[in-house]
Amino acid sequence: MSINHTSILSEKEIGFLDQNGYLLLENILNADQIKNIKKRIEEIKQEEGSRVGDVRYGRYRKSLIENGGIIAKIKLLINSLCFKMMKFMIVQIRKRSAFFNQVLYSVISDQSFYRDIGGFRADMNQMLLNIVQQQETKVDRLCNLANKGPEFDIFFTHPKILACLQHIIGDEFKLSSLNLRAPKKGCWVQPMHADWPWTVQPGTFYTSNTLWMLDDITEENGPTRVIPGTHFTGKLPNEELSDLQAPHPDEVHVTGKAGSVLILNGHVWHGGTTNKSGESRQLIQSYFVHKAHHPQQFQHLLITPETRARLNDDALKILDIPIYQN
Repeated sequence: MSINHTSILSEKEIGFLDQNGYLLLENILNADQIKNIKKRIEEIKQEEGSRVGDVRYGRYRKSLIENGGIIAKIKLLINSLCFKMMKFMIVQIRKRSAFFNQVLYSVISDQSFYRDIGGFRADMNQMLLNIVQQQETKVDRLCNLANKGPEFDIFFTHPKILACLQHIIGDEFKLSSLNLRAPKKGCWVQPMHADWPWTVQPGTFYTSNTLWMLDDITEENGPTRVIPGTHFTGKLPNEELSDLQAPHPDEVHVTGKAGSVLILNGHVWHGGTTNKSGESRQLIQSYFVHKAHHPQQFQHLLITPETRARLNDDALKILDIPIYQN
């Protein structure tokens, strides 16, 4: 995909993004868009119930919900209890085993877990995916929003955002994941991290994260902190910092009004701070990677007929969906 980003972004914006590794764009979403997005978020929470955070509505569980009979309701109750027990056990083991934690994260890159072949076994895979992605306590998450309503299409189709992605990654980028992250009061301080797990040559970039503010982000409700220029170090934070959660003398806290978008070069060091006030702090994270690398959510396996039908070819390409010519 070729985008003339220099005609969409100003020289000042490009210069700031290049130098610092981040850029705040204001007034990308208007009040009506934010209202509709928040409404849909609440609907999804109600729809997903105890399984909030699933990447999809699996056929097995969906059939039980639609059945409505007593046996189906009993099976749904068992389903919910299985999920809660699995989540409790995995959380306890993860606290005690770094190796097990690494094994769990390999699940995200295994496409077989994303296949909805129906049946309880496939639903167990969906449970595991949910638990792996719900890695933080006191943080609400929704996952795979690309397939949960047209309200979320803007997060991977807005021209100015695409221009930033093209400038950072190049023409060949795709959506890796589209999630909601909403820290609650007293949540942990995210460790300083980069969104790419390997070191890269300075100036070679494979990823970008875009953080869409659905609420005003203030010093009190947990702004993102960034260490400007660290995308040029060719190093990861854990190679340089002894305490990844400690404040850094060079960090910048990025606050902004609802409707703003924080563009991050995925190699710049950053992390979320704690929500001290408990005020709503909802962010949509649309995360992108170079097409040569696997995504966090495999859209060719997750895309619904409704999503495919409403998107044009350019949007489908961003989801890395093959376009077949008649």
